[in-house]
Amino acid sequence: MSEYRQRGGAGSGDGATPSLPLSAGIGSNLQRPGGPRFRSSQDNRATPSTPAGPPGTAPAAASASARTTLPTKQHIRCYECGYEFNLTGRMSTTHCPKCRAALDLAGYTIDADCRETLKTLGKIKITARGVVASAQLLGTDVDLAGKVTDSSVEATRELTLFPGAEFTRGNFKAPDIKLLAGGEITFQSPALYRNVDVAGVLNAQLYATGVVTIRAGARFTGSIRGGRLVVEDGAVLDATLNISPDGLDEAEQMKATMTGAAPGAGERIVVKPVAEPAPAS
Repeated sequence: MSEYRQRGGAGSGDGATPSLPLSAGIGSNLQRPGGPRFRSSQDNRATPSTPAGPPGTAPAAASASARTTLPTKQHIRCYECGYEFNLTGRMSTTHCPKCRAALDLAGYTIDADCRETLKTLGKIKITARGVVASAQLLGTDVDLAGKVTDSSVEATRELTLFPGAEFTRGNFKAPDIKLLAGGEITFQSPALYRNVDVAGVLNAQLYATGVVTIRAGARFTGSIRGGRLVVEDGAVLDATLNISPDGLDEAEQMKATMTGAAPGAGERIVVKPVAEPAPAS
């Protein structure tokens, strides 16, 4: 059974970490009065069954030619002390070998009001119905389709933005960012990321230490400084470019300048839905 752990939230003045059962069965939700509704990805696991044979017969043995599935390996970075290690197998919790902190590996979906603290090494999905306020969220990946205000949100890998999402740039932290098709964003101040994947419309003064990808049907305007750029056939690019070792150096210098700062502090971002082009007659 997956669990939702509240760390340092309201009512935990003694520093204890209460543990509440997240779900009792497939598709069930945790609903606390005045609190968030979380749905763990573990709730949707299906257990394969073996077809029954005629009465009185033993289950058929697995085929000798069946493939052997290797255990899943994950690279883990403890969100309490930063220690990195590898984990083999699928599980919903583990412990850091260094600091012995309990680490949550489950994924969660937020589809109602949330004013909690949630740390996990899984994915956090904030749906269009999700409203996060005065909360602290940390996950490996964060999918944002809802509204976030006065909250700290960190994705240790990638932040994915859906049309209709609302957030404050300075309160979000992620090395990689992805803008899905149908969404439009304008960054008023310089933006620094590692990898940037654009399938919608992005207007920005962009610095990238990794790869910038402009997907087919996407549009980018502004400037890009970095070392690698991929533009798919059908994309629109109207920008000043410095894609070279010098451009990468500029991005690295910007990264050093922004260390410890909060780029886009106070800048409210709304991912505007982009109307689909009318089909040709």
